[in-house]
Amino acid sequence: MTESSVFVLVRSIKRSLFFFVVFFVVCWFNYNDILKFIETPLLNIIGQNSIVSLSLLNSVSVPLQLCWDLSIVLFMPYVLFEIWVFVTPALTKQEKKHVWPIFVFSWGLFFLGSVFAYYVIFPIMFSFLIKLIPAGIKLMPDIVLYVNLCSDLILTFGLCAQLPLAMVVLSLIGFINVESLVKIRPYAIVIFFIIGMLLT
Repeated sequence: MTESSVFVLVRSIKRSLFFFVVFFVVCWFNYNDILKFIETPLLNIIGQNSIVSLSLLNSVSVPLQLCWDLSIVLFMPYVLFEIWVFVTPALTKQEKKHVWPIFVFSWGLFFLGSVFAYYVIFPIMFSFLIKLIPAGIKLMPDIVLYVNLCSDLILTFGLCAQLPLAMVVLSLIGFINVESLVKIRPYAIVIFFIIGMLLT
């Protein structure tokens, strides 16, 4: 790596850190609205007005975690842009044609996966889990565990949504081909059903 490349990399890192801090601060000052948005799928199902907190320290730890997780999601497009700026000089004209759409579709798929988790998976999963609670047991969801669960699900579905793009990239670089994908498709379907069964 040349000295100019190091300078460009350091400058990109500084800009990235700056924008991450900006996103975090914006999320921090809008924390109440963000928390209300996250709580809505569960509260609509259980018919309560709020979620309990089992520790005084949660008043600090929960906002920090929620703002951190959301900042990372919002920060992703800018990170991809900085990566693009850094690698562009080393790419050929043909490679540039493929890399930029990959960056755009990557964040788009992550966003769609996250939206799918929130609007589709959350209501179905929460309704199912609540029905499993034995009679006489009062549900009092803890805010820490709930935020952790929501963050994990949103991240998981966002990453899983990258699978089609990953297959396209692997196909473009010659690592796999369409014929091999067609051959393994029946096995993949069975494996996904088994994984879904185990997770459920």
